[in-house]
Amino acid sequence: MGRFDSAGVAEMFRVRPLTARSEGIWQDGDHALIGVSTGNSYFSTHRLATLLRWAQHQFRRVDVICADTQIDTMYRASGYEPAEAARRAKRRVSATRRRIRGALRASAVVGGRVQSHLLSDFLSDESYMRVREQVREALRTETPFTRACEKMVDGFLANNSDTPECGDTERRDAQWRAGMTYVSNEMPFLIDTPGILGVPSSLSVYHLLPPAVEELYCAAGVPAPATRQGFAVVTPRVPDPNGREK
Repeated sequence: MGRFDSAGVAEMFRVRPLTARSEGIWQDGDHALIGVSTGNSYFSTHRLATLLRWAQHQFRRVDVICADTQIDTMYRASGYEPAEAARRAKRRVSATRRRIRGALRASAVVGGRVQSHLLSDFLSDESYMRVREQVREALRTETPFTRACEKMVDGFLANNSDTPECGDTERRDAQWRAGMTYVSNEMPFLIDTPGILGVPSSLSVYHLLPPAVEELYCAAGVPAPATRQGFAVVTPRVPDPNGREK
């Protein structure tokens, strides 16, 4: 498989592997994992299509996962009735899935190379659940990894317009617990995607470096990523349709 079938496509993104091992996994080009959160405006259809087009030229297989868990729980903690929370969560996930499908159609360079999933699809998968239990066990103790995950949740709540007022301790606590569950649900694909999806090696790509990811890969703590698991910060070089660098 030629990693650089098109020089223009290959240069679409800056790639910054987090570790030397991640660099080697990127060079191997076996697999890329792209996680798409439902509340993140970064992942427009155009931007995601560009990323998928690039990934198909760099990797033999690409999987996109829409992080759809705990959204209804967050809405309920914000004060919505269960039925309304479920409707809002469904609309939010549906909108994200439409963007993913549109991006897949726009970026279909090689048929069958990209697969799309919901994170909730894996809640009955034994390999995924085994890694998630390792994550939850690690979160039961006060460690730098735990504090890094808590920092991620705190940052999300600070920027969430649905976060209850400071005096509403019960609702804020419910949102915080839902946020920690959301984070623990995402972590298995940052720890052992090869074991979950059955690929030789995998590079998780994202446009930011979350605190918990930095802790996982750059500190000798637990849980430790699998030997063939890597991470890279991948950001666009190409201008968006309005002429600005994205």
